[in-house]
Amino acid sequence: MAEGVTGPATGAPVLPEAMQVALLDGQGQVRVARRPVPQPGPGEALVRLRACGICSSDLLDWYVAGKAREGPFVFGHEPAGEIVAFGPGAVPPPGVDVGSRVFVHHHAPCMACAACRRGDYVHCPLWRQPGLRPGGMAEYAVIAPQVLRHDTLPLPEGAGWEVGVLVEPVACAVHALQRAGLEPGQRVMVIGAGFMGQVLGLVARAWGAAERAVVDRVPGRLAWAARRWATLVLDTRAGTQAEPAEPPGGPVPWVRVASGPEEVARCLAERWGEGADLVLVSPAGEEPLRLGIACARPGGTVVMFAPTAPGHDPSIPGYDIFFREIRLVPSYSAGPPDTRAALDLLASGRVPARELVTHRYPLAEVATAYRQVKDPGALKVLVEL
Repeated sequence: MAEGVTGPATGAPVLPEAMQVALLDGQGQVRVARRPVPQPGPGEALVRLRACGICSSDLLDWYVAGKAREGPFVFGHEPAGEIVAFGPGAVPPPGVDVGSRVFVHHHAPCMACAACRRGDYVHCPLWRQPGLRPGGMAEYAVIAPQVLRHDTLPLPEGAGWEVGVLVEPVACAVHALQRAGLEPGQRVMVIGAGFMGQVLGLVARAWGAAERAVVDRVPGRLAWAARRWATLVLDTRAGTQAEPAEPPGGPVPWVRVASGPEEVARCLAERWGEGADLVLVSPAGEEPLRLGIACARPGGTVVMFAPTAPGHDPSIPGYDIFFREIRLVPSYSAGPPDTRAALDLLASGRVPARELVTHRYPLAEVATAYRQVKDPGALKVLVEL
């Protein structure tokens, strides 16, 4: 009997004994292996995963080394798939049943502790526990009870798997903009036009940011932003102040500017009259963070969207932050309200899932997909399971 087909006697799905998974080791090497299909326990569910995105965090040396301390692990935390079975006593949310096409978060809170009552879902002790076993790059995975109850969402009819794959990263952008207090009419700058920078810009546009600047040194990424959400392009490539290699394709000002914080801040102030109300710093590290602080207006907000490695704390201009009253806001991951807002943005097309996915690979080519993420021409790389 084919996998996933309901047996006539027991009503239980007939599943294969083994499945394919993608393993990542501490040296950043990826390979396909076979593992037993996991079985759902009490309160859990089994999902047949159909696609999973590769997050840039999967390429961070220190992050991967920490997760691979006990050996190669099944990586990936941006999956979507179909529910195939429930464990004893499972409590699925409304609209989720066997056969449902779903987004599955890899973490979820208890919704009852002090952190959850404050709305600080990512600081819930239960949220910190893994919610997807063995991981997103597997043909099957078990959903933990808290994830099933609180952050497994049915996908809209007709939505492609890429919509489910992008819910988690878009939710991280939603969380960041909500923590920053974005208001309609504000002027927003996005530093870094990789995948997450593009998502931050798209969500800022959807939520009413009046002016939206993008800063990067990769022409193709700048052009993508100019066509879809940016109103000002600041190109920090080294070299002469010549016309950009790839024009924006529309009436969007495209300015070549030296990459130093003072030069970028001066250019922005000349265009807008002052700095940005809100600066979203997408890349990790001291250089982009200092650039963000320099480009914020007095009383403005800078969002630190990515972490630095442990023990590599950035030096920030405390004097400048204090006397210009710059608000520095870190933003980490996302909770259940954020994933629901993200799914709405994706389902409505305000965040265009198909356009953001630039590369698709089968699981057999996951090692190539992993390397593809490093290509400046890639935004979201998706593995089809």
